[in-house]
Amino acid sequence: MLSIVLVLLGVIIAGIVFDSLLVEPRWVQVNRYRFPVVNLPGAFQGFTIVQLSDLHCSRYVSAGYLRRVVRMVNALSPDVVVITGDFVRGTSRDPGKVPGALAQLTELKARGGVFAVRGNHDYCPSIEMVERAVTKAGVRFLTNCSVMIERSGARLVICGVDDLWEGTVSFSAALAGTEAASPKILLMHNPDAFEEAVQHPFDLILCGHTHGGQVVLPLIGPLLVPSRYGRRYVSGFFYKDGRTMYVNRGVGLVPPPVRFFCRPEIAAFRLEAERERSG
Repeated sequence: MLSIVLVLLGVIIAGIVFDSLLVEPRWVQVNRYRFPVVNLPGAFQGFTIVQLSDLHCSRYVSAGYLRRVVRMVNALSPDVVVITGDFVRGTSRDPGKVPGALAQLTELKARGGVFAVRGNHDYCPSIEMVERAVTKAGVRFLTNCSVMIERSGARLVICGVDDLWEGTVSFSAALAGTEAASPKILLMHNPDAFEEAVQHPFDLILCGHTHGGQVVLPLIGPLLVPSRYGRRYVSGFFYKDGRTMYVNRGVGLVPPPVRFFCRPEIAAFRLEAERERSG
């Protein structure tokens, strides 16, 4: 009986190791949401925003894997693609490989463009190097600024702010020159800034940074979340003062290179008109 128990225990442990090392880190989940926006102009009914986050290009996140992620994004037929920071693993020993890996982003196809914000890892070894590589791939950074998407005379505003840990966040600068009546989407890397972001008129706030905890134990939850709020903003939707934030689990990972009960994620948001926001 003891031998049988030990064999079963060994099989379970081997299965967990196999799953967390070889299956889940590349088993990308696509989450689709309908998101109601108060007084959304008719021209933007059905407008689709696809979010990527935390690519973390490194020896653990290959160019081939990112190429597959890009194909999955394109299959969603996005109007806009947004990337909420951490394009690289900040402590990577191979910074020279970053431009080649990020070149996969040139294949992203979005009718309204591809936009991004900085993450904390992007500052090491060089934010300039990362931005050059990403910009060369056709992605536009929004660092404390905004861009307007126009359709049939109506406008949707996409704002972006710098990283909370390594940069300087300015919501007022991101909103400068925007029209009060236009719906506003905010991109920011770190959800810890949510407490301040809710004081500004953003309809939807998109973040990353946490990786969903990367390792989530049943009945216990995520083991480690890089946030001063602990598990409060680990992943998914959060609401406060009439504002909504979504925290993406990301498609990459950092060492240890495992995911457990926390699959990498692509999130797609289909905007729909709502006369009045409930709650």
